[in-house]
Amino acid sequence: TLDTWDNYEWVYPNESDTVIDWSSLYNFTNFVMNASNNAFYSQYSTLFDADNAVDYFIFINVLKAMDNMGRNLFLARYKKSGSYFYVPWDLDAIWGLDTYGNQTNNAEGLMSNGFYDRLIQDCNDNGFVASAQNRYQMLRGGVLTKEHIMELVQSQYDELLESGAYA
Repeated sequence: TLDTWDNYEWVYPNESDTVIDWSSLYNFTNFVMNASNNAFYSQYSTLFDADNAVDYFIFINVLKAMDNMGRNLFLARYKKSGSYFYVPWDLDAIWGLDTYGNQTNNAEGLMSNGFYDRLIQDCNDNGFVASAQNRYQMLRGGVLTKEHIMELVQSQYDELLESGAYA
């Protein structure tokens, strides 16, 4: 009935005048933690948007967003009966910075959480690993090139400089 449960905080819809029902999230968490491998791999995409799972995993690992696998992300859905998906939030600890802006030089390993720990074990032909590999290769041909990323960073820098925001 509280607006927090198991390190989740209820944000929307504002349920301050009613009892918050955490049962769907509880059921999803229980499924991730306790489902057999066969059940998990065959059913997770009915509970969580599979394309979003792949894209978010790549996004967080490309940025090396150290603070965005357990915190600083929204677990959302469009309808009560819909699939969950991740929405990133507060990307201050990326590309080698910690949450205080200090350089960490930590570029080793994959960013993960309990959900992804299970997904990256799915090595079936059409499973999560194959989907992530295919999507990553496709993105490396365009938006995930050093040149494209640097163009985006430079464009944002130039806009802030020209607007006087830095001054």
